[in-house]
Amino acid sequence: MTRRSGSRAPRWSRPPGSIGLNGLRVCPDGEDIYFGVSGTLATGGTEGVIYRLPRVEQPTEADLEEVHSYPAGEAPDGIAFGENGKLYVALAGSNQISILNRHGVETQRLSGPTGSTVPFDAPANVAFDGEGSLLVTNHAIFTANPGHMAVLSVFVDDDGLELESGPVQGNGNSNTHGHDHGHDHGHSHGRGHHHD
Repeated sequence: MTRRSGSRAPRWSRPPGSIGLNGLRVCPDGEDIYFGVSGTLATGGTEGVIYRLPRVEQPTEADLEEVHSYPAGEAPDGIAFGENGKLYVALAGSNQISILNRHGVETQRLSGPTGSTVPFDAPANVAFDGEGSLLVTNHAIFTANPGHMAVLSVFVDDDGLELESGPVQGNGNSNTHGHDHGHDHGHSHGRGHHHD
């Protein structure tokens, strides 16, 4: 995980049996990289996991930390950081958005924008519009419904956070992950609308 051109992530950063590395994001303070492993879509298979890895030149396997795991079939995909350390995770398999607090504990799930004729349909990625809403892209990969291939907007009363970081840290490894990304608010709302 270096910034040098052409460098490759170490093999251990691809957990054995994993399917689909997704949702790569640098956390707002710039100290860690977050990414997801979707796991399998069938229940009883491989669980999906959100991982954290420090941004250092030579991370070790011991630096890889599990933030949150999801049951097999939920398939975590795209992620975005909200205010106060919240992490919004698109669950392509269960058609929901999971909201984690800064400790990796799930505090809420969104099942779709209220009043929209288009539901979450294998949501793939998430981003903030800067006006309190979360934008969600639908894969619609399982239903193959072209009418569901859309960008949806769900009001969550959160403007999201921009990256404020410097370069990758130099020599040395970091095994400390107690970064304070803020305090949890826990006030999300479910109204939203569909962007055509």
